[in-house]
Amino acid sequence: MRWTPPQCLEFLAAKGLPVDRERRLVRFPRAAIEDALSHAPARFEVFDREGGPGVRRGDGRPRIAAGHNAVFWLDQGDGGDPAVHGSPTSRPSPGSATGSSAST
Repeated sequence: MRWTPPQCLEFLAAKGLPVDRERRLVRFPRAAIEDALSHAPARFEVFDREGGPGVRRGDGRPRIAAGHNAVFWLDQGDGGDPAVHGSPTSRPSPGSATGSSAST
């Protein structure tokens, strides 16, 4: 993976990852990834922008969020109408197939 900030390269090198400073490349060996994953919590909370409760991850209930910019979490809950977690000022409009709408 290519990294631009030199301080990131130094941080990762200090953690024992192979760093090519000239090309600004870092390798993440399988063992390093497995070690990082072994320290990740089994469950965690995702909070909204105001710090209120959002979604609990790891509770066995499926949710949909695509990509790193997923600002809404679709929670089907009991199979009824989906509950959308995210900014309260930019909820999807009723009947929206994509879940995108302009902020109010």
